[in-house]
Amino acid sequence: MDFAAGNLAAAEKAINHVLAINPFHAGALNLLANLYFREGMTARALEKIKRAIEIAPDNGTYYCTLAEIAVEDKNIELAIASYQKAEQDQATRDHARRQLRLLNRE
Repeated sequence: MDFAAGNLAAAEKAINHVLAINPFHAGALNLLANLYFREGMTARALEKIKRAIEIAPDNGTYYCTLAEIAVEDKNIELAIASYQKAEQDQATRDHARRQLRLLNRE
């Protein structure tokens, strides 16, 4: 995808195309949150990832994205709560636990 290649404008256009067809596509919202986060648009990133979590509240990947944004935003409380939610998903459990150990050291 264009996002991985660094072509963020093309990636955003493609993601928005998906969302125009299906505004409830949580994966596309997660990608858009990551794109906005990468571009330094924290408020927009938070808005999109929170929407993805509303749609798919059991997806640990989305909580990990939220936690990463929260860490950068210096909201450690939100980061910890998000990683704790991510621990409940087997797919993200190990990553979340590693990140929680790191956050608890700070």
